[in-house]
Amino acid sequence: MSEQQIIDQVRENLANLGYPVDSSSLAGRARDEGVDFVVMASGRPIVGVEIKLLPSAFLPSARRQLELYLRRSRCRYGILSNGKETHYYLRLASDDVIELPRLPKWGDILRPEKSSLKPLETSISTLFRIAEIVQRDSLSRPRELLKLILCKYVDEIDPDPYPEFFVQAPLSDSAGSDWARATKVVVSSLFEKVKSLYPSLFSVDEKIELDANALARIVGELQSYSIKRAPPSLRRFLAEATGGFSYKSWGGYQTPTSLTDFLVRMVEPRPSEAVLDPACGTGGLLLSCLDYVKERYPSISTEEYTTHQLFGIDISLEAASLARVNMILQGDGHTNILHGDSLAKLSKSFQFRPILDRGGFDIVLLDPPLGAQSHSTEGFVLGTGRSRQDTAILLLERAIQFTKPGGRIAALVGDNLLFSENMNVAREFLRRNAVVKAIVSLPPGILRPFTSAKVSAIILEKKKESFDSPYNIFMAHVNAERELAAVVDQYHNTRLLTGPDTFTLASAQLDNRWNVEFHQLAPPLIGQPLSTFASIRRGRSIPSTEYITEGSDGLPYIRISDLVKGTVTRHSVRYVPTRAASALARTKTNDVLFSLTGTIGKTALVPKELDGAAVSSQLAIIRPNEKAAVAGFLAKVLASKKMREQIKRFTTGAIIEHISVEDLRKLLVSLPPIEEQKSTLASIQELESSSQDLSDSQRQLQERIAKLLEGE
Repeated sequence: MSEQQIIDQVRENLANLGYPVDSSSLAGRARDEGVDFVVMASGRPIVGVEIKLLPSAFLPSARRQLELYLRRSRCRYGILSNGKETHYYLRLASDDVIELPRLPKWGDILRPEKSSLKPLETSISTLFRIAEIVQRDSLSRPRELLKLILCKYVDEIDPDPYPEFFVQAPLSDSAGSDWARATKVVVSSLFEKVKSLYPSLFSVDEKIELDANALARIVGELQSYSIKRAPPSLRRFLAEATGGFSYKSWGGYQTPTSLTDFLVRMVEPRPSEAVLDPACGTGGLLLSCLDYVKERYPSISTEEYTTHQLFGIDISLEAASLARVNMILQGDGHTNILHGDSLAKLSKSFQFRPILDRGGFDIVLLDPPLGAQSHSTEGFVLGTGRSRQDTAILLLERAIQFTKPGGRIAALVGDNLLFSENMNVAREFLRRNAVVKAIVSLPPGILRPFTSAKVSAIILEKKKESFDSPYNIFMAHVNAERELAAVVDQYHNTRLLTGPDTFTLASAQLDNRWNVEFHQLAPPLIGQPLSTFASIRRGRSIPSTEYITEGSDGLPYIRISDLVKGTVTRHSVRYVPTRAASALARTKTNDVLFSLTGTIGKTALVPKELDGAAVSSQLAIIRPNEKAAVAGFLAKVLASKKMREQIKRFTTGAIIEHISVEDLRKLLVSLPPIEEQKSTLASIQELESSSQDLSDSQRQLQERIAKLLEGE
C-alpha cells in the first residue's frame, strides 16, 4: 500500500468511529509539524496520525516522533500505522504517552476491552521503555515487576470483559496528577487478589513498593497487551526490563532457550514421567520440558501435567519466585517449585519424599551454577574429607540420588569435569553409578554474557544393579548454536551420523578423558613418548613485585611473551633475584622452551647468553638427550603442523586453554637417527635463510619503488 492509501484507510476507520475527518482535518500543515494529518475539533487537534512504511516488528519503535507532536500540540490521541498494523496512543495530563488497545468512539469514555488486547511479544520495544521507567525509579526491583505482571494476569483471567489493569486516565488536562495515585490504588487492589490466589509467592503484609508515577507508566505500557493469550518468557522479559540485573542474585546465569530445549529433547520426557530440576533458577528447563510435552502430546492437560510431573528447587528466593510466576503464566495452577537447598540433608518431611520413596524421579534436568562452591559436603561421597566442593559436582551426585534406576539425567557441566585431574574421582563416581549415554561439546561463549566458561552437555542413565555390559557413547562437537537440533536427531538415530563432529565411542575407550576433542582427533599411529627423547619440567612463576633492574645481582626471567618466531627476544626479558628462582626451573643452552598455556606450542631455543635463566610456569623446559635428539630439530618437530594436531587432543581449559606437563610427556614423536636430524636441520635452516633473503629483497624493492614514486 502507498502512503496515501494508508491515510485514506485510517480516515475511513476514524469516520466509522464518529471522528470529524472531513473539513476539520489538516494534511499539509500537519506534515510541517511532524505528522501526516490531524483531526481537528473546535479548533483544537484531537487525533494526530503518523504513517511509517516499516515492517510491523519495527513499527512501535518509531513512535517517538508522534509522541513529540502529541506533547507539543496538546493533541489527545495518536495513531501510528503501516497499513497492516495500527497502534493507538493516549497523551495523559502528565504528558506521558501510553498505548491503547483501541481508539474509543467519538464522545465515549475511555475504557479498553479485554477482547482487544494484543499479544505482548508483538512489541519488543515495550520492554525497553519499561526498562527506562524501572531504572528511573530507585525503589524498583525485579520482584516489583513480578507483582505487576501477576496483577495483569489475574485481571485477564477474571471473566469480566472490562479490565481493571489500565491507567485511570483523566479526561482533561486540568485533571492534575491524581491519575497516577488512582492507578496505584486499583492495581494494589488487584495485588490483594494475587496474594489470595498464590499465597506461597508473597507474604500477607507485602505491598507494591513502586512509586505511583512509575507504576502508572508501566501499567500504561502493558495495558494494551495480553499476557494470558501469549505468555512471555518472564526470565527474558525481566532481564531486558530491568536493564541487566545481577545474575548472581538469581541463582547463576540465564541459559539460552535453545540450550534448555536441547537438553530436554535429548531425554524426550513423556507425560507419565516425573521430572525434577534441583537447581531450577528461573524455570527455563521446566518451561522447555512443558513446551516439549505439549508439542508432542497436544491433548495433555497443562494443569494436570504440571501438578503431577514437573518439580523444581532453587536456593534463591527471587529465582524460585520467578520460576513460580513463569509456571503460573503457562497455566500451572499448582506450582511444585520449592525455595530450598537441594544439597541439604533430605529429611523425612522433604516435600518430594513420596516420589523418592517410590524409587525416584524419571528424569533430572540440571543446569548448575558454574564456579560456585558449597560447604554442604556432609553425606556426599564426592564431599568426603573436604570442607567444601564445587556445587555443580555435589548437585550431580544429588541428581544420581534423586533419579530412579534406569532414569535419565541431562546436565550442563563445566569442561573441567571432563578432563581435569582434580575431577578423576568425580568421573569415576559417575561411571560407577551411571551409563554415560552422550557427551556433547558446546560452542565457546554459549553462556555469554553471564560466563565465558566452556561447557558441555552430558546425558546419563542411572545404572540398574545388574548392568555391567559394554556400550557405545554418543559424542558430538557443536560449532554453532544452530547445529543443536541436528545433534538431537543424530543422537536418537545414529544412522544419521555424518562427518567428524558426531561419532560413537566404545565405553571401554572413554578411559579417564571425557572431553570430546580428545577422542575426536585420531592419535598418531607411530612414534615414542616425548619423554623418551628429553627430560621435561615446568618453570616457576615469580610475581612482578620481585622484578629487579638489569645489571643488579639477579637472573634473566623468561616469560611466554618473550618467545617470538622461534627465538627468545632478549630486550623484553625481565630480571629477578637469584634467591627467587628455583634451581629446577633454570635453563641450559639449547634447551627447548615450550608454551603450556594461552597460545600453546610456541617454541624457542635457549641462546648461550641466557644460560642459567629462570623460566615462568607458563613454559616447559625440554632438555634433549644429546644421544637421541638434536635440540634445533626437536624444536622444529614440536612446532610442526602434525604435532599441533596432536597437541590439540591434549589441550584442556574451560576458559584459557592449556596442556599439562604430564600430557606433554605423552606426545608421540618420531625422530630419525642423530646424523639425519643434523642434516635435515641444516637444510631447513638454509631454506629459512633463503626465504628471509627473499623477504628482505622484497621489502627493499618496495622501499625503492616508494622513493621513486615520491620523486627521490
